[in-house]
Amino acid sequence: MDIPHDTAIEQAIYESIWRVKPSLQAMPMTPATRLSSLGLASIEIMSVVFEMEDVFEVSIVDRQLDTFRTIGEGRDVVRKLLDERNGHVPALAAE
Repeated sequence: MDIPHDTAIEQAIYESIWRVKPSLQAMPMTPATRLSSLGLASIEIMSVVFEMEDVFEVSIVDRQLDTFRTIGEGRDVVRKLLDERNGHVPALAAE
């Protein structure tokens, strides 16, 4: 599986949020948007995470759930998990 660009990951996160709570499609979101600011109940946040796991074929709940509060942090978690799964080493770590 090719690793998607950050904007593609962000878009997939937005779409996961919209699938769980369609009324949020009208709300502007950016990578800095905090999940807590979206008015999602805890069960809805978990549903968003499950959607993300399905889309990217990664396991967030078991390892990374506590590390993101914003959409951008969610993107970073997904990027890290995809990199690990595909054996990519981040540029800074390779130096």
